[in-house]
Amino acid sequence: MKAVEVKYGIEITKSHSKAMYDHNDRVVVEMKKIIAYIVEKEYRACVSNNIAQCGIPGSTTGNKFKSLSKAICCYGFGEGFSLGMIIDETLKTLKESANWRMHEMYQEMHEAGMVPTIEQEIIGFTNNYNKDYPKYCSE
Repeated sequence: MKAVEVKYGIEITKSHSKAMYDHNDRVVVEMKKIIAYIVEKEYRACVSNNIAQCGIPGSTTGNKFKSLSKAICCYGFGEGFSLGMIIDETLKTLKESANWRMHEMYQEMHEAGMVPTIEQEIIGFTNNYNKDYPKYCSE
């Protein structure tokens, strides 16, 4: 008989239990707040430095904003996209990201040093990308 796996006091089941969904929803809210804060901070830095093409090819500054946006959207923005268009699409994509995507996204961004370690991680998801990497959580 396989041992029961418990994390954060929640039994890990297939399919996900209500407790697992509730836990993951709470963690995702925290992740999205952290990421949105960092993205908006980098966007404001571009705007306050009057950099119209921040992070767009040909620009020498704003690479952090460009990297954050690409990590969230999974694609970059070329010439012809304004900062406003980029921030809008980036925040829209972040808002609409499913829990499984947030698990992968936060792991990737954490490894790249873009986001801080958080207390707990999403549970019940395994993917080939993060199975051999350090966790993005402190527990």
